Amino acid sequence: MSTKAYRWLDKLEPSFKKKVEKFMAKVNDKVFITETWRSEDRQRELIESGASKTSRSNHQDWLAIDIAFLGSELYPSNHRRWEDIAIVAKQYWMDWWYDLWAHLGFVDKPHFQDNWVPLSGPYRKLAGETVINNAEPFGWDEEVAKVQIIVQREFKKLVNEYTRTHS
Repeated sequence: MSTKAYRWLDKLEPSFKKKVEKFMAKVNDKVFITETWRSEDRQRELIESGASKTSRSNHQDWLAIDIAFLGSELYPSNHRRWEDIAIVAKQYWMDWWYDLWAHLGFVDKPHFQDNWVPLSGPYRKLAGETVINNAEPFGWDEEVAKVQIIVQREFKKLVNEYTRTHS
């Protein structure tokens, strides 16, 4: 059974949809959306064709988009072009799949997904890292921010250790 890619924003989770709309407003002269929501049948078809390696995708949960570039080279080999788009996506609290999983061999440059950070703050910079100020509306809590940084760093260590031991 052949299925088609769904490209519209209406099925995206509402807060992620807002992020995508803002992101696309900045990059719509360079890229376009090739897929948003994905059915189970569509995911299964992509696995069978070798285009996906996972049985469950954030597309199925309304939390991911795939993009392609305008022009003759839809999926450019020039990594810098992808990085430039990813920089914009990160401004709207979206994760680039390549950043998350390329070190494990899952290279999927067109995939961007929600990272669950609210689009509106409050955020602060501490020790060069962006943190969510979870203490609002009670005021800035530097200790909470320090814990967030520690958790982020420890998670990165765990991913690196897993990669090292399972490669």
